[in-house]
Amino acid sequence: MKHSLHSITHLMLGLLAILHAMETEVGAAIDFTRDVYPILSDRCFACHGPDAEARKADLRLDQEGFITASSSEGERLVQPGDAASSILIARIHSEDPDSVMPPPESFLTLNPDEKATLSQWINEGASWGKHWAFERVVAPKIPQMDGVPPAPHPIDAFIEKTLSLKGLSTREEASKERLLRRVHLDLTGLPPSPDTLERFLSDPDPLAYERMVDQLLASEHYGERMAMEWLDVARFADTYGYQSDRFNHLWPWRDWVIGAFNDNLPYDTFILHQMAGDLIDQPTQQSILATAFHRNHRQTNEGGSVNEEFRVEYNADRLKTTALAFMGLTIECARCHDHKYDPISQKDYYRLFAFFNNTDESGLYSHFTDAIPSPTRFLYQNTGQEAEHRRAMEQIRTLEAEESMLRASAREPFALWLQNTTEKEDFILPPNNALVGHFDFETKEEKGYLNLAQADHYASLGDQPESIDGPTGKALRFDGENSASIAKVADFNRNQAFSMSVSMWIPEVRDRLIVMHHSKAGSDAGSRGYELLLEDGHASFALIHFWPGNAIKIRTRERLPIEQWLTLGWTYDGSSRASGMAFYLNGQPMEVEIERDSLYRDISYGGNTPLQLAARFRGRGFKGGALDNLKIYHRALSAPEMALATRQPSVADQSTEQPSDKPGWFDYWLKHHHEPYQAWLGKLQEARGHESQLVERLREIMVMGEIPGGRQTHVLIRGQYDQPGERVSAGTPDSILPFPEDWPANRLGLARWLVDRDHPLTSRVVVNRFWQMLFGRGLVVTSEDFGSQGAQPSHPELLDWLAASFMDTGWDVKRLLKLMVTSQAYRRDSAPTTEMTDMDPKNLWLARGPHLRLMAEMLRDQALSAAGILSTKLGGPSVKPYQPAGVWKEVSGATYQADKGEGLHRRSLYTYWKRTAPPPAMLTFDATTREDCVARRITTNTPLQALVLLNDPQFVEAARMLAQRMLVAFPEDLSAQLTFGVQCVLGRPPYPEEVQWLERIYQERLDSGQDTDESLESVGTLAWKEGLDRNSLKALSAVSLAILNFDEAIVRR
Repeated sequence: MKHSLHSITHLMLGLLAILHAMETEVGAAIDFTRDVYPILSDRCFACHGPDAEARKADLRLDQEGFITASSSEGERLVQPGDAASSILIARIHSEDPDSVMPPPESFLTLNPDEKATLSQWINEGASWGKHWAFERVVAPKIPQMDGVPPAPHPIDAFIEKTLSLKGLSTREEASKERLLRRVHLDLTGLPPSPDTLERFLSDPDPLAYERMVDQLLASEHYGERMAMEWLDVARFADTYGYQSDRFNHLWPWRDWVIGAFNDNLPYDTFILHQMAGDLIDQPTQQSILATAFHRNHRQTNEGGSVNEEFRVEYNADRLKTTALAFMGLTIECARCHDHKYDPISQKDYYRLFAFFNNTDESGLYSHFTDAIPSPTRFLYQNTGQEAEHRRAMEQIRTLEAEESMLRASAREPFALWLQNTTEKEDFILPPNNALVGHFDFETKEEKGYLNLAQADHYASLGDQPESIDGPTGKALRFDGENSASIAKVADFNRNQAFSMSVSMWIPEVRDRLIVMHHSKAGSDAGSRGYELLLEDGHASFALIHFWPGNAIKIRTRERLPIEQWLTLGWTYDGSSRASGMAFYLNGQPMEVEIERDSLYRDISYGGNTPLQLAARFRGRGFKGGALDNLKIYHRALSAPEMALATRQPSVADQSTEQPSDKPGWFDYWLKHHHEPYQAWLGKLQEARGHESQLVERLREIMVMGEIPGGRQTHVLIRGQYDQPGERVSAGTPDSILPFPEDWPANRLGLARWLVDRDHPLTSRVVVNRFWQMLFGRGLVVTSEDFGSQGAQPSHPELLDWLAASFMDTGWDVKRLLKLMVTSQAYRRDSAPTTEMTDMDPKNLWLARGPHLRLMAEMLRDQALSAAGILSTKLGGPSVKPYQPAGVWKEVSGATYQADKGEGLHRRSLYTYWKRTAPPPAMLTFDATTREDCVARRITTNTPLQALVLLNDPQFVEAARMLAQRMLVAFPEDLSAQLTFGVQCVLGRPPYPEEVQWLERIYQERLDSGQDTDESLESVGTLAWKEGLDRNSLKALSAVSLAILNFDEAIVRR
């Protein structure tokens, strides 16, 4: 603001006459939320709203206290009851470009009606209130108009009140045929069959329609229909997105959604399970599976990507989706600054962000393996598979429980055995019988350095590391880029015990150095295998299926010495537990910390994966470090064995302790001399191997899970992952609903907050979205934005009544939908009268029934259903129906291979959804890419859509098979064939003029001599039955294709 408030007093006098005139023209009372707040939000908040950084002249128009406060000169921006004395009014009427508001450079203006509204509001006392959507939901009384019988349906009572005020009359109820098709498509996504139509038309019972609604809500296809809407909101796809866009194995979550709707899971539970089904009391496999909702986001595996950057992006996506899906808010601008229009600060954003910031995940998925990004959950295909795995796990636990008893019973035999063993050299033998790799980097041949344990294996060199003097001869020094690799001898899986040792020279302490690893991937792309690292001077040893959630890792408490030769040994016992890992320094056990302890899938990778020393693709190599005398063993060495294996000649063991006193000697004796223990260990290893084999056959899916110990959250300056600012804790915007202090500050607490009875948004948003599904537009048109920039509700009292009723009756979705589709507003004929076209062209006031184009999925499903070729199988993996060649190749280099058989004709809901190349036919009809949460599809009309309906193999084949169905049903009666075909598609008999037109198409095609045209019959994979006249089929195919392109087939009236 270029002038202070007191500087414009001289403008006031010039406005007095205008304002006095306005005062005499006051109409209906002003409602602040409905009439004033939208004006302030749209024209003023960008410069004078919640965003402190964008705020001009330190002036706020979003807070009552600031608007009515007096300046030091006693002037007020708004003087309640006196518009003539209010500076706000002076500014909006000013003709001075330096004073007028909004300023010219904003390209925003106020029209005379809006200026009059602000003046009237002030004159009426300048009452204040929250934005309507942030007010608590309270059910208004059902309207009852004077002198008019009460409406039999609560929805109609609200709508008729508005229609009366608007002076609009209503249409009559739609025909039974049209109504049946409407409700069938809306509740199942499929058209009614001719048999269903006949039964419905012949039923004179006034309750026949209500019974039909109940049948449709009980149909398993209802869940599929409802899932169509939710998959857009949940941004579900079958691929990760971004550059590689590989398969993500998330389709079981889609099946959970279908089941949840079919089971009429209460909507509050639907939210709780998807947000935090892993954190509820007694979580089930299904509740945990539900949390895959927040793993549907795009993920990357592109080389060179920064793990933390994308981890932050994933959480930002979760927050964006949560805000839009459940609260109808666009919150993402608050990532970088305070929201310009809604009372959500940047700090609020990161307090919400903190609820998701504890997700135990990596920012990248694996580039080289098919590992499912953790956290994950096993999905058993049946109860038998689950029982088999549980038995395998129980057998392992039972055997492990036997160890303590075996050890106790072996103490006496051990003591007796010791009486005959006086020399420790006779007791402990070097573990050379387990040695599979020994590289002293002395003996070099053409293929590389010889393996002294197995002569046919070598250590090959990359870029020739330098040969230097080591502790026992020659060693290799690396520059951070060069390396050595050893094939075959170091291949181990998670249930195989192994040990290794190496002499090393560490030049300095660095944050991360690669000593060696056995994996296929770079350090930035989800490697699988095992690795030895130096992290800030500490040694770490990890076995990884997918980092971080499917891995075990230990780290030494103390740093390793630098600038001297040392020998480091490490062991793993094949238990898949971090407690089965150990470090030894110069033969002595080291204290370790467990960083990760959850390994449940294999670490091996197919192919010839070598053990690589000192370097890794996109990793920081062992720069300046040296290695010597590498040994590899195919079992876990005991402490005394490791002491022998790793001791250096200069530090030979001079101990005089007896075997019974030495740490680990009893363990050594058990494994090498005690037959009962050896037999038990063999059984345990066999049980672990069996369980590992079972696991490799189990399906796995990404779910949510918390990181042990949590993670700190900071406000990120300008939203950048690497610019942390103020530290914040999890919480919610007080402007919406304060977060109870005694609730858990995690995703479960956030989910409970969302479904709290006092939350102003959740119920309004979902009720509006269901209304949008049935009526084509929501009571709030901007179903994606309930904030101050969104549209006002057309029927605010109806919206609040529905939202309150929905919550107060148990969040019952089926009950709500039945309430909507049994209303007269829904059942009215959709054809407009001239009056309606003139007064309400968009049908905002609902004087006529809904009229909308079928969504992309319904268009295809309708065609397949009418043709009798639609597979009604429920659930299962995604399928690949017909698609133009080369679409995938163009965007990602992949080749699309269409399915065969049933997969070509399943419901569109199950179509494989590749984010970078969605199904092109459905994309043409405005399906989303599923890259982001979408609450409302935009409907377009393009010539390409007509080309799809006329030429796409899915529709042409459907037309062919509908023709066959018509001919088989009525072999000799063309009129009956045409009637049947129209009924299959449109759910009604044809009009006489339609019959004439279709007969003309049939005859023209029949007369055109198609007997030599084989192109039509070759479309699709389904063949016509033998014995049917081919010319009749081809002519009827043209007729069927025409019916599928009727306006009434494309539009739901």
